[in-house]
Amino acid sequence: MTFDFLKLFNAVSAAQKVVTNDFIPAKSLDTPITESATNLDSLDVTFIFFLLGEVYGIPADKALGESWSNGSIRLLDEFIQEHKTKDPEDEFDSIETLVEELA
Repeated sequence: MTFDFLKLFNAVSAAQKVVTNDFIPAKSLDTPITESATNLDSLDVTFIFFLLGEVYGIPADKALGESWSNGSIRLLDEFIQEHKTKDPEDEFDSIETLVEELA
């Protein structure tokens, strides 16, 4: 089973927001990762990238580098798939369990 990346992105994003009502869930992989589209500011996005980097085993030299794409969720997923060293599905049985572990 492979996690749905859109659902994973939305779950991780919502969980890390202090005021979760502020988060605007993405409706498609083509949603840009911008404050106007998701209400995620640059600090939120940095933290989400850090968490996804941990979950997917992105090497430290790429973990928060400028090569991360915030153009859209699809581009972020493609970047992660290219650089990952592990799959979260091997460690977690659901997105909910993964999010609980990150908390």
